[in-house]
Amino acid sequence: MHSISVLCSKRDVSAANFSLHEAHCLRFLTLCPECDEPIARKDIKDHHAEAHKQVRYTPLLLYVIIETG
Repeated sequence: MHSISVLCSKRDVSAANFSLHEAHCLRFLTLCPECDEPIARKDIKDHHAEAHKQVRYTPLLLYVIIETG
């Protein structure tokens, strides 16, 4: 027996379940504008803060100790 699947946001969904899946996605999920991953609407702020936080670059300072004899 073969099943037909439909691609939805990088995932295969059975065609028989697609309308229910689509309704769930539209209601509860959103695509992150930065990484295009489906994220729960209630978690989008946390996702953005954690997955896309700005990392401050601090140059590594090297100290060289020169011994004089």
